[in-house]
Amino acid sequence: MQKVILKLYLDGNRKPLFECEISDNPTESIQALDDKLNDANLFVVKFGQVAFKRTSFNHYEIIYR
Repeated sequence: MQKVILKLYLDGNRKPLFECEISDNPTESIQALDDKLNDANLFVVKFGQVAFKRTSFNHYEIIYR
């Protein structure tokens, strides 16, 4: 079973908005996040219990375990 750690950063912040470990279907979860981030019709992106303004997104890091 592959696990990944996802860290998501917003503009102007040095610390990540959140850090989570994904063990159930990490590829599908990250692809769903990518789809939401690239959807110009969305104003707010929701990932799990976290919501943030799509235009505030800077980058995310993926660490494979």
